[in-house]
Amino acid sequence: MNIERIIVFLPCHSLGDFPTWLEDDEAENVLATWTAAWHPQLIAAAGRSPEWASADFLPHDLMRAVGIVPTSVEERFASHIDASALEGSYWVRDIGDRESIVADALHGIFDAHISPETAAAPLVADFYALGLAWLLCDLLARRMRTEMDLQSTDFDETVVRAARSAVNGSVEDARRELKECFHTLEATRSQYYAVDMFLLDTLLLAESTLG
Repeated sequence: MNIERIIVFLPCHSLGDFPTWLEDDEAENVLATWTAAWHPQLIAAAGRSPEWASADFLPHDLMRAVGIVPTSVEERFASHIDASALEGSYWVRDIGDRESIVADALHGIFDAHISPETAAAPLVADFYALGLAWLLCDLLARRMRTEMDLQSTDFDETVVRAARSAVNGSVEDARRELKECFHTLEATRSQYYAVDMFLLDTLLLAESTLG
């Protein structure tokens, strides 16, 4: 199946009202669904970065799209759709964990059972992290009463180049493109949240593990 879009249907009307009050299981499922869409094989197949839509409003054009619906909004989503709206696209629904979501989406695209870790295995986690970073940066920007401005950058094109390099086995090229993506997010964040951030890696040792 030739696809042109990957769309995740989130339980909000805009990212400004993204639900931060979900229970642990629901929150985990929503984040797993969103980050699954950033698997390099999915991005390389679509030729563009994943996008999101409200579970209450379907986009007008869903042809050649992969739609991914979190289990936590399945009932809500089903009440707003009819069979004709789903034609010409592939849907991943009623699946909870990230690896199964990816596997089902890949099966729909390639009409074959493909392990999510078969290609680009060393980099898959980095793409998931990039998807999460994108979401967190966007949510932070909205909390700061502004928007994340990536339109003036080549972020989306770089994501696609990274995905295609990863799928083709060009690990070093993919790492370089991913690094540029993270730097772009960091540079954009500094425009609306100009605060230095540091990551501390703390190792705790118990007497039973010493030596």
